Amino acid sequence: MPPRRAGAPRLIDWTGERCVPWAPNVQVIYEHYHRYLWARTLVSGRRVLDLGSGEGFGSAILRDVAREVVGIDVDEQTVEHSRLNYGGPGLEFRVASATDLGDFPDDAFDAVVAFEVIEHIRDQEAVLSEVARVLAPGGLLIMSTPDRRQYSEATGHENPFHDRELTQHEFRGLLGRHFRSMEMFAQRTATGSRIEALSPGAKGEHLGVQIERVGDDWRVAGPPSPLYLIAVASAAELPDLPSSSTLSDFGLGLLREAQQAHAETSRELLSTRAQAKRSSDEVTRLKGEISAVTRELDETLGTLAEMPDVQASTLWRVLEGGRRRFYGVVGGRESRIGRLTGSMLRMVGRRMDARVRRRAGFGGMTLPVSSDPEVSIVIPVHSDAGLTERCLSAILHSSGGVPYEVIVVDDDADADTKALLGAVGGLHVVSNTENLGFLRSANSGAAAARGRHIVLLNNDTEPQPGWLRALVDRAESADDVGVVCSKLVYPDGRLQEAGGIVWREGQAWNFGNGQDPAQPEYNYVREVDYGSAASLLVRSEVWRAVGGFDERYSPGYYEDTDLCFAARALGWRVLYEPRALVMHVEGAAMGTDESAGGKRHQPINREKFVDKWREALEHQVAQPAWERAHAASDRCRGPVVLVVDHRVPAPDRDAGSQRMWRILEAFRELGCRVTLLPDDGVASEPYTSDLQAMGVEVLAGPIVVPERIAGLGSRLSLALVSRPYVAPRYMHLVREFAPQARIAYDTVDLHYLREQRRSLHDKGANPKVAEVYRELELALGRAADVIVAVSDDERDQLLALAPDLQVEVVPMANDIAEDVPGPENRSGLLFVGGFEHLPNIDAAVYMAAEVMPRVWRTHSDVTLTIVGSNGPPEVTSLEAPQIHVAGWVPDLEPLLRESLVMVAPLRYGAGMKGKVTQSLGAGLPVVTTTIGAEGLNVIDGDELLIGDDADAFAERIVSLHRDRELWRRVSEQGRALAERVCSPRVQREALRRLLADSRPGKTRNGQASSATKTSWSPAPR
Repeated sequence: MPPRRAGAPRLIDWTGERCVPWAPNVQVIYEHYHRYLWARTLVSGRRVLDLGSGEGFGSAILRDVAREVVGIDVDEQTVEHSRLNYGGPGLEFRVASATDLGDFPDDAFDAVVAFEVIEHIRDQEAVLSEVARVLAPGGLLIMSTPDRRQYSEATGHENPFHDRELTQHEFRGLLGRHFRSMEMFAQRTATGSRIEALSPGAKGEHLGVQIERVGDDWRVAGPPSPLYLIAVASAAELPDLPSSSTLSDFGLGLLREAQQAHAETSRELLSTRAQAKRSSDEVTRLKGEISAVTRELDETLGTLAEMPDVQASTLWRVLEGGRRRFYGVVGGRESRIGRLTGSMLRMVGRRMDARVRRRAGFGGMTLPVSSDPEVSIVIPVHSDAGLTERCLSAILHSSGGVPYEVIVVDDDADADTKALLGAVGGLHVVSNTENLGFLRSANSGAAAARGRHIVLLNNDTEPQPGWLRALVDRAESADDVGVVCSKLVYPDGRLQEAGGIVWREGQAWNFGNGQDPAQPEYNYVREVDYGSAASLLVRSEVWRAVGGFDERYSPGYYEDTDLCFAARALGWRVLYEPRALVMHVEGAAMGTDESAGGKRHQPINREKFVDKWREALEHQVAQPAWERAHAASDRCRGPVVLVVDHRVPAPDRDAGSQRMWRILEAFRELGCRVTLLPDDGVASEPYTSDLQAMGVEVLAGPIVVPERIAGLGSRLSLALVSRPYVAPRYMHLVREFAPQARIAYDTVDLHYLREQRRSLHDKGANPKVAEVYRELELALGRAADVIVAVSDDERDQLLALAPDLQVEVVPMANDIAEDVPGPENRSGLLFVGGFEHLPNIDAAVYMAAEVMPRVWRTHSDVTLTIVGSNGPPEVTSLEAPQIHVAGWVPDLEPLLRESLVMVAPLRYGAGMKGKVTQSLGAGLPVVTTTIGAEGLNVIDGDELLIGDDADAFAERIVSLHRDRELWRRVSEQGRALAERVCSPRVQREALRRLLADSRPGKTRNGQASSATKTSWSPAPR
């Protein structure tokens, strides 16, 4: 392995965020070195991009065999360390982000290595899109990530540097959306022993054994679950890959580390009592040292301020020594004092950096110039050139993909700001002859705008990657969206604003101010009262219609609130878009003291605003209070609906998820305010983000469930609680904290019926399971106000067991195709099923082993495509020349239009079958069993074909191949059936009926409640 350069400085320390060769945690060393040494065997002669190259040792390992290696990292000091410690021909280190590889052209690399990177990034789709772009045809992605199930959920360990961890299922899905071929590997550190043949000609397979300790004894153990996942992916076929790899350290580093740790722990225990006695003196000493280090930092900063030639990297190194000492004294970077100090130093550093840059002269930045801008970004400026430069730089590096122009309004700016505006290329500068203030300057800049949208932006902001695309996409998501608000955060990461609230009395609140921006209530799209003009998109036609900012509010405050109210008065909606993330140094322009400076206009303008909008304010929530803020933060005034399911639905993965997704969509279309509570607590992607974009609040992550349900309280109209193994954990909480709410228990399918049929089919199944489910589902039905079944058949089953139950049917909902290609250009059989569902595994194996041989007797060229996620070995092993196991497919539409027949040979199960109804809606004829046709009330040979044994099933497949008129008749009648029974319209009407008995203000016994005064009728938006 390549050594570090002798005498090279060590500019970074071990913090737990990046692996360094001198890390005290030997396990981390093993894991990281093993990955790079393993990847080294795959990149020989290739051009390699190493994402998140960190300290640089990994890139150096790869360079031993690669043609060239470029390592990138987001941290400038880390990159500088890498350059100083490693180097040579074909090895380069750069500062760059994995979400924006714009410095590299398309097809620039033959391999991309990304070890322990993806979990640090929120926008993971952006990373994969960029990786796919820079990879040459046939290029490899080699990526690793911890398996969330084992890494954090099983241990309770939280890595503070991780932003979004993935399960194996989610990791496969993320890669599968961008690459055709993929192979997954597991990694876990182990200690043990190695036996190998001394003779080079020895034959035989590798023998691996595992043991585990139980008390004082040892026993043979099964293979452990993977702690880390490593994937090799490509748009082409993968090369031959090693099936396993072992890293051996015969110096027993990990064992010696554990022994040393044990010895240190013993010494610490012996000294604890003595240390406790000295604690009082130690506190006094630490206080003195804090003061000394603070004085030293002040002196250092003062000296640096007078050094005109200081470079940013040098400045950082000088400060870093004092920072490390200081953080060590106050209890670490994450202590309260540490966080406050860090925030202060970052602000000081920004100002120092700006000062150095101004002395050196501005330049080197050119913004793009568009002849037809989609967006006009308007930035009034008066002073603080350093902040303005960082704002413009952030726009340049974070607004890709949207044609824009930047209009800077020179509001009688100071000399430094004028120098900056003259040095930056691509700006459209509008100059005021006198200082007009923010409001009039914004109006002046907007008058010069050419874009379809105007984005008002403070110069003390730093937009984050993807912000502009998110604003524009939200503005164009519906014709009536007139204004879009950004999510604003402070420089220290705390939330500043997630949309604004205007109370009846006229006070304006920044929703979520000072809170954690990752909390669910701040991360879904919703209609809001207003948004801050620090970052605000306004359609140009809306701006012109309202006349821009009302100059009665000059020089500023309440002008943005007034504009949003004016737009709404003309029929436009004001939406909050959480993906449009912008850092804002609040108070840099106007201050924070309402009694002085520009901020003094805030209370004055509040009175003007109240006087102008007195009638509109009568419809706002009254009496400002934190406990009412969540209710006031969303202007949706329809029924509040809580939906509880086992996880965030993945509609492209299984039929139950598809149905639940449609239910959530329908509730939103019916004007409901919807909250989804996934029982597993996992915000699986991209589904969570898609639901949040739909306007659904998703209560995933570290939340306290009783507090969340209590927060809905008297506002909750309906709780739809699903599945017998989930519902019992939540129904009592709804009864306790929202007694007026109607509880609907959604069976999804009758689990007892499915298990009953399974026990008849599978002799190894325990029939008592069905009995348990029957009693549990009936008990849940009685505990709820209504039980929801998926079909008339299952409703009748329930009423036969318990006539006293109130049962409503909410069916599947599938799109109904308007244009159905005929049979002439179709071929092959299609099987679809999620393989977490046991009946689908049985059906796939039965189809391949029993039905297909009978079909091939007369039609030897017929093929079968098996589609479905999470295929176990008994399914994946079915791959054969005429059977293709495709696995998960993101879009079924092409297969539905190209296949000749859908097959669903289900031998047990329950409920309405999503694979059947989806095919019927697409006009694809279905061959299934009586169980597969359940809930549809069909006749064999009319809307679909039924065969309950292998001979009959094969015969019906053959008949659709031979008789084109039969194919057309079944296609047409099946589509008509889907329209009558399981279309979005039918499902929406069923939910409308469910909501009719859950009207706001109605208690369980039907009496009116005074808790909710909002009137509502269940009509689509």
